[in-house]
Amino acid sequence: MTRAAAILDDRARLAAYDAVARRLADQAAGASATEIAGGATTASTNNPSEAISSDPIEAPPAAPGLTERGQWNASVTAGAGGADDVLVLSLDAVDPVTAWPSTTKTPVLTLRAREGRIEAFVTTGFRCEDRNGRVRVSVQLDDGPAERVTLRESGDRLSLFWYDGAEAFKQLRGAERLTFTFPPIHSGTRTAVFELDGLEALGPLLDDAVAE
Repeated sequence: MTRAAAILDDRARLAAYDAVARRLADQAAGASATEIAGGATTASTNNPSEAISSDPIEAPPAAPGLTERGQWNASVTAGAGGADDVLVLSLDAVDPVTAWPSTTKTPVLTLRAREGRIEAFVTTGFRCEDRNGRVRVSVQLDDGPAERVTLRESGDRLSLFWYDGAEAFKQLRGAERLTFTFPPIHSGTRTAVFELDGLEALGPLLDDAVAE
């Protein structure tokens, strides 16, 4: 992907990404996914309440040439100021969620590779019960045990970020389903289910995007 990102012509660059996507997806299709039980791991941070805007996650329509796998949407946008391109993988929940004040939204799971690191977060669309920007949620992979983990809110409080996006990606990649339970304000808890089929095929793109 580094070589593809260096191509200046937009059409040529997207064609190069298409070739990378096809090659890596074909390789991944022959390998069986490794089942990884348990929830995402929480990592420490010096400033957990740091305002992180979720605005950039609203990715444009999938760039021509990037292949979709399962229900995942893949898009690539040019990095600002000559920075590396930003790869975004996003997945809608199976069903929408309704919470206070009688609003219905479809949560979105996003994996984003930029500036050499992976970010993992769920845009719930709702503000959650929090403590200094931290929100306790329940994460269950496949039929494994549900685990309570702490995520941090975005600046607009509509998205919840794993502290260690790379570790979250690693665990999600080995699963077929994510059950994500979160606490919208004045609503108790709500649950969003994500069918992860296709992430194993798309995973190498994230690997390559953050490789040195």
